[in-house]
Amino acid sequence: MRDKEDIFNEYVQELEKKEKEERKERKEKMMNAIKLLIAPQVVKAFSVNIRIQLPEESNSDIEEENDRQKRVAAEAAIEERKKEVEAELGEQLKERSKEHEKHKISRA
Repeated sequence: MRDKEDIFNEYVQELEKKEKEERKERKEKMMNAIKLLIAPQVVKAFSVNIRIQLPEESNSDIEEENDRQKRVAAEAAIEERKKEVEAELGEQLKERSKEHEKHKISRA
């Protein structure tokens, strides 16, 4: 069961890395196209606008990363609690079976 979760988490991490790389490549391609197609004075004005927009995008990337970390922490807490509950249930079942055996012996 744990292996499946690890594989899934690795898969999600790979997807996130791939998406991040794709965003970076799109930005680079856009900048290259702009440099090739548009006059230099327009490029200067446009690059100023892009510089203003890029920090906003990086902030959203940071927010996405924070959200992802919160989700991972919450999932880890849930898994830990599941393990605790399973351990408690196991102990209770052992106690019940012991009591059941004692009850059988006292009846016999």
